[in-house]
Amino acid sequence: MSQFSSYQIYFEPSTSNFGGAALLAKDNIEIIAIRDDLKLQNSGQTYRIENIWIECQKLGSKTNVIVGVIYRHPKFNIGAGLYVNLF
Repeated sequence: MSQFSSYQIYFEPSTSNFGGAALLAKDNIEIIAIRDDLKLQNSGQTYRIENIWIECQKLGSKTNVIVGVIYRHPKFNIGAGLYVNLF
């Protein structure tokens, strides 16, 4: 993993046999918190979404930023209104 030596890696494992969400933050980014309160919850389907959210700040900055990664499983049936239900 030497190509990621100047990064911090955050990983949310999948509840299935594949998938998961990963986020890489460069070392000059301070991680304030892993924001589990922002996680999108799976409901009803086995294969749906994996996601991870962090609150971070560039070193020397006073502004916090929230960054998230969302992975949608290929078998997840995208129905009408999905995005309304997620957000």
